[in-house]
Amino acid sequence: MAEKVPNTMAAASDGEEQTGPEQLPSARSEPVDEGQQRGVPSLDLNLWQHKAPIAITFSVLVVTSGILPIALYLGLVNTGIESTIAIPAAIFGAPSLLTLLKRSYSLLRPNSTTRPISAKWYHLDFFHINFLMYFTVITGVMVTSTILAEDYLLTALRLFSMPLSIIILSTCLQTSSIRLAIAVIQNNTLRYPCRVSSMGMGDIVRGASYTIVEDIVAVDRKQGTVYRQRWDARYKASKEIRSLLRWSDAVWGR
Repeated sequence: MAEKVPNTMAAASDGEEQTGPEQLPSARSEPVDEGQQRGVPSLDLNLWQHKAPIAITFSVLVVTSGILPIALYLGLVNTGIESTIAIPAAIFGAPSLLTLLKRSYSLLRPNSTTRPISAKWYHLDFFHINFLMYFTVITGVMVTSTILAEDYLLTALRLFSMPLSIIILSTCLQTSSIRLAIAVIQNNTLRYPCRVSSMGMGDIVRGASYTIVEDIVAVDRKQGTVYRQRWDARYKASKEIRSLLRWSDAVWGR
């Protein structure tokens, strides 16, 4: 008489039904840091949680750099050259001044949580120093163009059109020159001659893109010194991040 064999397939099927789809990870669950899955330090930063500020920032850049200058010129061209220059200068200068003051307070206030790693209270980050330099130079250019508008119209208009070009040229020169120096001086022996954000004097140069990302995310996006530490650990552990930043320097420098 044939012995009855247990239906293991049915039992397995029943087991699968008991653990059904509801126990599988949801497609809408929070994204996992892929770097952490590979064993490198996590940045603990989800850009989806900051999509609104990112969208606002890019929108402001597009409007102020591409749309607003043309609209203001067409709207003010018949009111006199002084108004055509002075009103846009005030519109563009006021937000920049507020941002500069806000960043200064965030970095210099007592018990600041956004300062560079191991920095003293008076240490500003590299992006802030650049910001201050740009603001000073561009303010001088705008004021000069306003003064010259009545007697030297063509010169004033040329000066007034220079600020955006000054920023782009300076940024490209910084990124490309640092990357070129790293390429010429082999074996990663190029070192910082002074403190640059979280990198101390004598540390090996990491390029401009590394510093820009560190400073903007830590201060402007309020991720603080903790993010600077995570960014440093991720850079040291991840070959992909180092390669990405090298390419970013090369692209910005072109």
